[in-house]
Amino acid sequence: MFDKNYAACKEQGIPVGAYWYSYATNATDARAEARVCASVIKDKSFEYPIFLDYEEEGSSATAKEVIPAFLETLEKEGYYVGLYSSKSWLTSGIIPSSVISTYDIWVAHWTSSTSYSGYTIWQNSSTGTISGISGNVDTNVCVVDYPTIIAKAGKNNLSSTTTTTTDTTTNTTTNTNTNTNTNTTTTTTTYTAGTKITLKNAKLYASATASSSSSKKTGTFYIYSSDVTNNRIRITNSKSNVGKTPAGTYVTGWIDVSSIGSTSTTTTTSFAAGDKVTLKSTKLYTSASAATAKVYKTGTYYIYSSTITNNRIRITNSKSNVGKTPAGTYVSGWVNVSDIS
Repeated sequence: MFDKNYAACKEQGIPVGAYWYSYATNATDARAEARVCASVIKDKSFEYPIFLDYEEEGSSATAKEVIPAFLETLEKEGYYVGLYSSKSWLTSGIIPSSVISTYDIWVAHWTSSTSYSGYTIWQNSSTGTISGISGNVDTNVCVVDYPTIIAKAGKNNLSSTTTTTTDTTTNTTTNTNTNTNTNTTTTTTTYTAGTKITLKNAKLYASATASSSSSKKTGTFYIYSSDVTNNRIRITNSKSNVGKTPAGTYVTGWIDVSSIGSTSTTTTTSFAAGDKVTLKSTKLYTSASAATAKVYKTGTYYIYSSTITNNRIRITNSKSNVGKTPAGTYVSGWVNVSDIS
């Protein structure tokens, strides 16, 4: 299920993180677990941290030995790490204060309002509901912009820059962490769902992260979706299949964008946190993946964060709100970047 969920999230443009449930009782075992964890995730990229899930061994002496051993080993492999544990363990002394002050904390406290402070992610329920999933779901609130932080640091197999939906030959950076009010314009090659493309011995991959190709393709195909992941894009063999779901039925596979012949060139504008933008009857969405707009907005707003997901970006109605957490309190909603002037 780990591989299946990872691939599905990447296909849908959903940022991904991971956690490793530990049974280690000493530093040697913890380091061994960390090395195995690194081997499992080495061909994958993560926009959220890799967390150690520590809830088996309720001894402060063991926790003091195991947690740093695991996390330090994984950090040396280039991963942004953190600790997941319960509020009771974090506040009772089982988890040493030296560990809590060193690592990002994902706290499990199933309640409507947590009294625990200092977390970056709060797991607030084990009985949540998500459309499309049967049964109970753990739900969480994240209060930091991990995708931007981790990409900037070049951790988790992400490059230190995040590119738009472009041909890799342009190497255009749009997601920046500088708070400037000047929008920069660059020329990039963009791909639109339904665009006809011609391939010649192009490598076909089973996913955006597959390390080796499954076959090669020559002939006429169509862009299934404009989303680019890991510099790859999905194709289909019929224009009537474009965008149809489930993707697994209609997508031929993934190809490197560099395999695609010339298409139209367009001008894109990048936005930085704090930029002032003007909206005119602009669709406002509740999330980057919401299918329909919640309301329409007109007036002056500000870019909350430079992170672009699914070609949408978050806005806020006051410059003083830019980047403040929790995001749910200060973000007005998501807008299509194409709707911003």
